[in-house]
Amino acid sequence: IEQRSEPIESTKESLLPVATLACNHRDDLADMVAEVVSAVGADGVATFRQSRDGHHSTEVTTGFHFDRGFLSPYFASALGMEEWDFEDCFILIFDGVLSDARSLIVPIETAFASKKNIVLIAQDVTGEALVTAIVNNQRGKGRIVAVKAPKFGQRRVETLEDIALITGGQVYNETSYGPLKDCTDRSKMAEMLGTVERAIVTNNKTVLVGGGGDEDA
Repeated sequence: IEQRSEPIESTKESLLPVATLACNHRDDLADMVAEVVSAVGADGVATFRQSRDGHHSTEVTTGFHFDRGFLSPYFASALGMEEWDFEDCFILIFDGVLSDARSLIVPIETAFASKKNIVLIAQDVTGEALVTAIVNNQRGKGRIVAVKAPKFGQRRVETLEDIALITGGQVYNETSYGPLKDCTDRSKMAEMLGTVERAIVTNNKTVLVGGGGDEDA
């Protein structure tokens, strides 16, 4: 198949035949899909959702994506979903491993008090912290998902800093700020958390749309 494949340009005209096949020859949908994919380019991400009013529309926004998904399928399956997809989210960007459930109390309370959902991005989320996130995602006043940060070593730190710039948050490093479990000030925590208009997390991918940070970052 690879030998017979032919690369195509990221132009609407080149993409339209492929989009037409993907949309089961619905010309109206194919035209929109080709336009969106050409707009975001080969390195961009196009997401789709079912219309609530029966009308079709498109929107191009800034965002960030990486090839790491939720740390447990229960974050989605327990809600009857194949992927964790929610709007209006806080982003906790943690440079380290989250294992103590007490570390999540203030971030979760801060998000739920603001009627927001929360995405936890860390080197890893394990033990009691992971169980706490899963349980609160099912039973809490908002939704939670835990994601392992992409890359390794210094490149992971740099990626976390990129996420902080895009979302308008700060990377929480316990060497600089002290143990997360000891942070009890919600207003301070709210300043540390990033924000996005929408977060989509699958088993192998995370997409953050409409970050609250500098669009030129």
